[in-house]
Amino acid sequence: MSGGRCAAFDHQRLLQMLTARDGSHGFLCPLDVRTIACKIVAGGRLLGIAFFQIDERHDCRSPAEIRKMRELLKFVVHDTVETVLAEVERGMIERMRDELETSRKVERGLRSTLHRMARAIDETTADPEAHEHADLVVNRMLEYADSLYCRPIGLAGFAERTGMNLSYLSHLFSVKMGMPFRTYLRRLRLDRARHLLSDPMQRISEVAYAVGYTDPNRFRLDFKSHTGLAPTKWRERFAADR
Repeated sequence: MSGGRCAAFDHQRLLQMLTARDGSHGFLCPLDVRTIACKIVAGGRLLGIAFFQIDERHDCRSPAEIRKMRELLKFVVHDTVETVLAEVERGMIERMRDELETSRKVERGLRSTLHRMARAIDETTADPEAHEHADLVVNRMLEYADSLYCRPIGLAGFAERTGMNLSYLSHLFSVKMGMPFRTYLRRLRLDRARHLLSDPMQRISEVAYAVGYTDPNRFRLDFKSHTGLAPTKWRERFAADR
């Protein structure tokens, strides 16, 4: 602790305290009040500054007593920091425990769904009647897509119509057709769009809506990905080949 009279706890005094090895600094203010400032540090970061003052005009303490009080102040600050850190750590541990439990619940749910799907597929493969039923269900999904592709449909709508499990239907279609239902539906729509684009009187947006797209820009991206050409370029090439 260093002494000396200063006009105020200014930037110079603050710098002296912050750079002190023991993290504290002592000085006398103009009113002869001895002030001990101690840094509050946690995790290498300065959280604040604690002050302890002794009015030497009315409190005649020996230098040894002042040193003890200074050490007591540092102990209180240290204990406060440790308590705060312990509370923060406890909160982090509780949040991590809750997140882990949530992840485990999700994992158990996924495992349960996969087991049910696996049993359903095994039963379908082992039982000829179940195999025929699976083929019938897939055919109904194909008919659903072929007849309603011009509307904003999806497999969820078919599942709702038939009262069947969406995950089971999705897995069954992928196994039987070698592609997800949404991929089949997208290819079906784009193949129909190629025929409609042969009519130069129809605008690109009209073709997109006619094959079930709600966003013409999405249609343009899918069409180029499917054919390698943008709809307008494909139409120009088609017209040139006629």
